[in-house]
Amino acid sequence: MSKEYRIYKPNAKGSGAASKFQCRSKLKEVDGKQYPELVIFLESAQQTGFDKNNNASFGWSSSVDKNRASKSVTMKLGLADIGEILLVLKGRKQFIGPEPKEGRKIEPGLYHQKQKGNTSLRLKWSDGRLYINISSQDEKKNVIKVSHSITTAEAVVLEALLDHYVVEYHGWSYTVLTALKEGK
Repeated sequence: MSKEYRIYKPNAKGSGAASKFQCRSKLKEVDGKQYPELVIFLESAQQTGFDKNNNASFGWSSSVDKNRASKSVTMKLGLADIGEILLVLKGRKQFIGPEPKEGRKIEPGLYHQKQKGNTSLRLKWSDGRLYINISSQDEKKNVIKVSHSITTAEAVVLEALLDHYVVEYHGWSYTVLTALKEGK
């Protein structure tokens, strides 16, 4: 597993949030050959307070006591999702997803139906700032929402990582390097 890209937005009230983008790989067979398949997960977590050193703590899924309710939302991002995010990060769209339906003001964002619920993601430029809002609802209608801002500097890093992911996902960097070595 590669290093995560994390964005922290703690606050003194203990009501902040954080997000992390994780790139994972597993081997997949295509036409009898093994290829690494890359997958990106976005996990956003609510701030749960402070640790003994007075550092902000967050309710990441890996740190949650199985007897307590989760304080995080995880979404597996497909290529179309990443394309939508890149359009916003590059300033080609103001928000991800389709236009709001007539008579509605809130953009629907991206929506994923899961076996036991659903997850939605909204990413939007507003007043010169970028905001992320992710929520999930389980089969019992329990909802977890996490939202925070993303600075322009954080957006630039995320854009670079996602641009590179798309190239790596298709194996094109390997193809280009191989062609250069072979003089093609």
